[in-house]
Amino acid sequence: MRIRSVTSVAIPSGGEQTHIFDSGGGQKFAEELQAPLLGQVPIDPRVCAGGDAGEPLTRAEPNSTVGMFTQIKTPLNATFSPSV
Repeated sequence: MRIRSVTSVAIPSGGEQTHIFDSGGGQKFAEELQAPLLGQVPIDPRVCAGGDAGEPLTRAEPNSTVGMFTQIKTPLNATFSPSV
């Protein structure tokens, strides 16, 4: 499994993302490893602000750009949770 972080910068005012690095590298690397790419996490200054305020952005704004964290947790839990 692979998660590529810092793929782009999220602009809080409009939600658009600006790619500050070339794109596609995470997917290419995942394919070379024959592993799924679980997500691409952007830099979002609201993550820091929410953490400092004690209100994680994934809870405060679950549909924000960092909602990717909630999408990533499902396959991670399935992979690493003990079988019952």
